[in-house]
Parts: sequence; structure tokens; C-alpha cells
Amino acid sequence: MEALRYRDIREKKDRVLRLTGFQPEEFEALCAKFTPVWEKYIKNTTLEGKPRKRQVKKERKNSMLPTTEDKLLFLLYEHKNYPTQEALATQFGMEQPHANVWLKTLRPLLQETLHREGDLPQRVSERLNKAIGDRKRVIIDGVERPILRSGDHETQEEEFSGKKKTLR
Repeated sequence: MEALRYRDIREKKDRVLRLTGFQPEEFEALCAKFTPVWEKYIKNTTLEGKPRKRQVKKERKNSMLPTTEDKLLFLLYEHKNYPTQEALATQFGMEQPHANVWLKTLRPLLQETLHREGDLPQRVSERLNKAIGDRKRVIIDGVERPILRSGDHETQEEEFSGKKKTLR
């Protein structure tokens, strides 16, 4: 099975969208912002997060994820589809331990990129209003979170009707 590479799907807009959740133009715009963060990291740090003894001027040609686009595709594919690491590794032509190392390395770099752009999720309404500003397009992802039920029967009756509802 041939490894999934961005160059092979770049022209297939629907496929890029299905695999990453981004249109190719959006993917490439994010990649342009992600690239300097990646280059700064890899110049002075190994994939395992250790400081390099000497700076690297360019990456190895035989890298499992040879381009920055492939690294971002790998990470966005994992975020959108959430496959097991074994399935992810197979899709990208590597072994599971390598997929684990790549995920541990790339996740914080994407987080840093999004932070620089002001695109991280907001969890407090005041910060959300400030972050939205005058943007025309906003994506809201709501997730229910479990609430621990009280052990006291009377408190349970007050807080939980057995049906979902807003609090009084």
C-alpha cells in the first residue's frame, strides 16, 4: 500500500476536505503558517524533543513525512478521523511507534500555530466574544460533558429530572 501524500490528493478538493476537514486553499494557508513553526522546531530539536548537538539545515529526504504538507495532512487526518495509531501508521507508510512519535511532536506545534493566529478554542464567553470580533464565519463545536451525580437522593431530585433540561 502506497503512503498517503498531499501531492497525490492536492487536486482532489473533495478528498482533501474529507480527509482533513479543510478545503485545499484553507489547508495550504494553514500550512504556510505551520511551516515556520515546524522549521524553527526541527532546526534545534530532535523528533523526540531533545536539543540537537548541531543545527539541521534541511530535513532528510527519506523522512516518513517528507514535506510540511505531509506532516500537516498526517495531523489533520488524525484529528478529523481519529483512527487507531496502527491504522494511521499504515495509511502513512510507517510503523505504529513512529506514528506515536510524530503525533507527540506535531500536536504542540499545531497548537502553537493556532495560538499565534488567535484560532484556539475559547472556553470562556468573554474571551469568545473578544475572539469573534467582526469575523463573518465562526464554527462552534459543543460537547456535552458528564456531571457527577450527588449521592444524596434529595439533591439528585433537585438537580436531575431524568430528562435533559436547562437549570432554573
